[in-house]
Amino acid sequence: MRGASTAINAIADGRKAAEQIISDAAISFSNPKPVAERGLSKKELLIKRAVRSYSTPEAEHTDEERLTFSLISQPQDRESIMHESERCLWCDEMCSICTTVCPNFANRIYEVNPCSIPLQKAVRTDQGEIIYKDDGVFEIRQKYQVMNIADFCNECGNCKTFCPTSGTPWKDKPRLHLTTESFNNSDEGYFLSVLSNRKTLAYKQERNFTTLTELADNYLYETDFITATFSKTPFTLKDASFTTPCVKEAHFRRATEMMILLNGACSLSQV
Repeated sequence: MRGASTAINAIADGRKAAEQIISDAAISFSNPKPVAERGLSKKELLIKRAVRSYSTPEAEHTDEERLTFSLISQPQDRESIMHESERCLWCDEMCSICTTVCPNFANRIYEVNPCSIPLQKAVRTDQGEIIYKDDGVFEIRQKYQVMNIADFCNECGNCKTFCPTSGTPWKDKPRLHLTTESFNNSDEGYFLSVLSNRKTLAYKQERNFTTLTELADNYLYETDFITATFSKTPFTLKDASFTTPCVKEAHFRRATEMMILLNGACSLSQV
């Protein structure tokens, strides 16, 4: 048994076994029909998981049937199979179990637009010139994400107990601090500052600080080693300058993550 993730892992194991059997048998298999878009709203997804749907019960068998080699579990008919498939909660679109089991409402859902953002890195040559190179892709597939409000969380571990993927949401998810005192006392986390002409998201990891500031026309990203400017739409690196002579290369995945989190934190503050 693997805790709350037992069912999820069992489904994954079954899929892997089926794929291996198909491969070993040299069977050509493909899904002839594309998966239809579900198109459910957040409200509809929440209602779907709020109502418990039971599986179709199996028929009762006589003692004589049980004592023989008769087939006990009969194949399901089309109607039963359709009913069983409708019990799916579509966790790939929105899980959010950790938000419902938290006794302090510390885990919160925020919405993002699924996206694929090309990344670049800044490299300083031996001649002092700064050049930009491709550095992979930052991708978000799920519209509904989770953020942990550190000030509300007492680290009880209830979200870990119920997490279907054996995660630890209060640790794994971004932790947003609502007060400077809470932020200063933490080893790691985020703090949002909203002023009339700018919004700044600060990230702290031990004694290292990183900030992303949203200005009128662009984003300003600052660390102890580099300062960079990003355009807003699309989120693209415009220029960068190194502030420490010994650093020759800078990556900006953190900047992209902070852009998503800044918008998510602002949406939470408006709720």
